[in-house]
Amino acid sequence: MRVYHFVSTDHALSNIALQRIKIATFDDMNDPFELRGVNLKSAENRKGWDGFRNEIARRYGVICFSKVWSDPVLWSHYADRHRGLCLGFDVDDDLAVEVQYRATRFPQRRLADAVVSDALGEALVIDVIRTKYDRWAYEQEIRILCRLEESEPSGLFFAPIGEHLKLTEVIIGAASECARSTIRGALGNTYRDVEISNTRLAFNGYYIVKQRDRKQWR
Repeated sequence: MRVYHFVSTDHALSNIALQRIKIATFDDMNDPFELRGVNLKSAENRKGWDGFRNEIARRYGVICFSKVWSDPVLWSHYADRHRGLCLGFDVDDDLAVEVQYRATRFPQRRLADAVVSDALGEALVIDVIRTKYDRWAYEQEIRILCRLEESEPSGLFFAPIGEHLKLTEVIIGAASECARSTIRGALGNTYRDVEISNTRLAFNGYYIVKQRDRKQWR
């Protein structure tokens, strides 16, 4: 599956050069309803769920992608207002978790079952992790679930770019000043396997398109 990760230029170049990608922790994500896709009207359930949620957030993080790269809103929100880059990856289908968007939260019954069983089964964890409010549906988000193991001295967690998370393309934002030569330098000897594209605003709609390749861009 081809998926896309939007990021600022500095972070993208660091990711490419170090062959790794940051794992997002749930407590640092921009949606306050992460891991809260259940009905928490009951005070007892809220208390039980807080502990359950905190345990999931302690054990797991995610790498966030989109199915699409051409949405200008994604570039605005996650790639430094079109000044950043979008990294295209081929990922194993069995690692990809497609986010499910809901207008309402899961019934309380699901929460009671989870707390009573006191289980962190993979199916339950994925069900909770993949649920978001449907106003986020424009993101067409795909996630890879990661166990949080040893962090960097900075406290950040990273996953390696490699066989199961293969970098296949680098798309340069329409307002980016990053040159292809800079990206090639970060890629090193692997750049021939990675497609590099410039972009522009579409002329006839609200989306981003790739520029046609020209010699002066090489």
